[in-house]
Amino acid sequence: MTLGLYREVAPPRLDPLPFGLLSVAQLVPDGDSHWMAGTWFQPDACDTSKTIQADCPVNPALDWTKTPTSVGITSRGADAFMVYSYIDCSPVGQFDEYEARTRAALELGAPRAIERTFWTGLTTAPAASGAAIYPHLASNAQVFALGNQILLQPSAVVVSGSGSGGLATSIVEAVGLLEEAMGSCYPGVPTLHMPRRAFAHLSSHFILNLGGAFANTPSGSRINAGGGNPNVGPDGTTAPLGQVWIYATGALQYRRGEARATSTINQALRRDVNSMRFIMEQPYQFNWDCCLFAVKVDLTGNN
Repeated sequence: MTLGLYREVAPPRLDPLPFGLLSVAQLVPDGDSHWMAGTWFQPDACDTSKTIQADCPVNPALDWTKTPTSVGITSRGADAFMVYSYIDCSPVGQFDEYEARTRAALELGAPRAIERTFWTGLTTAPAASGAAIYPHLASNAQVFALGNQILLQPSAVVVSGSGSGGLATSIVEAVGLLEEAMGSCYPGVPTLHMPRRAFAHLSSHFILNLGGAFANTPSGSRINAGGGNPNVGPDGTTAPLGQVWIYATGALQYRRGEARATSTINQALRRDVNSMRFIMEQPYQFNWDCCLFAVKVDLTGNN
C-alpha cells in the first residue's frame, strides 16, 4: 500500500500528567525579566517561639532573661534556567504548522524537564563551567553566594528510618518521618517530592487524598509525584531497585517567562540541507522556604 492512500487525521488528545511539580508550586507573576539573572529573598522566620512563666504585674526586668528565638534571617537565592524544544525534521508538507507544533512540544515536554532539573540541579546540556542550577533537592552540601550572604543551596538532612541502613521500612514510615521533621522545622504546609512509582504505594496504604486541588496526605502535606522526578539521593546516586528517595520542603514558588521563538520561521529554514532549526524556549526559576529533608524507603514486600 502506498503512502498516498493514507489520510492524515488528528492525533489522540493528550491530557497532561497530573500531580507534578507545577501543581504544588505557587506561580509568581513577575513582569521584571531581571529575575532571569537570579533572585534572592528573606524568608519568614521558621524558628519555634519560646515560652516563659507569666508575670503579673509585668516586670520589665524579666525581658533580660529572654533569649532570641532566631539569630538573623539567612537570605535565600535562586537561579533561572531555560527549557526549550526543537523538532529536527524536514519542513516539506508542514512548513505552515511548524511553529505551532514546536510550541506544543514545549508546552507538553516542559514539565518533565523542569522536574529533572529541580530534583538534580542538572540541565540536559551541562554548563561549560559545570555549575548546577540552585536550589535543587538532591544535594548534600550547602552553596552560598555574595560572600556567604545568600544561601543558594541548602543541604538535605537525611532522616533515618527503623530499617537496615537507616531505610524507612515502609512508605507509611517514610511519610511519617518527613512530616514529623517538617513539623519541628517549618510552621506551614510541607511539600513531599517523590518518584511517580511511589504514588501507588501511598494509595494502597490509604495515605493519599485526591479530593481537593492537590494530591496530599491525610495531614495535609502536598505531593509532587511528576513523571520527570528521578530517583536520586542527596549524594547524586540513583537508589537501588525497590527503593526510592522522598524529599520534603517548605512552600514552593516559581517564576516563568513567556515562551518565545529564537528566530522566525524563515530564518530557521536551512535551505542547504532542507531542514528546520526552529527553537521555542521558556525561562523558569524555583525556590522554597526553610527546610529540606530526605528519606530513603523500601517499597518491596509489604510496602
